[in-house]
Amino acid sequence: MRDTFRNKHTVGSQNIENILLVDDDQVQLLMMEQALKKEFKVFKADNSRDAIRLARSIIPSAIVLDLHMPVQDGFEIYQLLKHRPDTSGIPILAITASSDSQKWVKVFSVGFDDLIHKPFNNLELAARIRARLRTISKNRKEQTIITYKNLTLYVDTFQTKVNDKFIDLSRTEFELLKCLLINQDKVVTRSTILTSVWIDTVVSARTIDTHLVSVRRKLANVDCNIESVYGVGYKLGEKNLELPKIT
Repeated sequence: MRDTFRNKHTVGSQNIENILLVDDDQVQLLMMEQALKKEFKVFKADNSRDAIRLARSIIPSAIVLDLHMPVQDGFEIYQLLKHRPDTSGIPILAITASSDSQKWVKVFSVGFDDLIHKPFNNLELAARIRARLRTISKNRKEQTIITYKNLTLYVDTFQTKVNDKFIDLSRTEFELLKCLLINQDKVVTRSTILTSVWIDTVVSARTIDTHLVSVRRKLANVDCNIESVYGVGYKLGEKNLELPKIT
């Protein structure tokens, strides 16, 4: 299975890590690109909209994000990326020219992976990215992955992929789908789903139906379907059922 958490660009026989640089300063973007392009495949964005679009389309190995961005600052962009299932697992390194120590504290409090102060040495930038990727590589070995047909669930980072494309599921939709995949060879009762997905919340059985409508729509290209079993619950059904593999 191709590496999905640290997307790579293939050059010859080499896999090159994709890095996304986000800064509204074009000169700073160019300097960072020059420093990294020999070692990484570099993508650039100078506004929040392009940053989020690129992050979702290429799923980079890491993002270098300037905190002082117009319209939406680096903290807002960070939160938007971390609240999306398809980008929540991407490490994000903050860069800033600010001397405000309270802002530095906030960077680590909200969860950024590193903080680099401007002006920085280009060798330092590359070294910090490499260090972060080594950490991610070690942690990735412990990642729980569930595969079924052309559907892949990355349990620890709440990411869902159909074929080679990530799809956007809410946290509840993800947990609902995971419950069905883990119990793929069974009819999963409504009570089982309610206690597995809505652990600390009391909801009606109708809530399951509402979420399943959305899940079915988003999984239109998956080689299976979610069938209702009247009076009991739901099951995965279709062509050539096979047990999911959990690694």
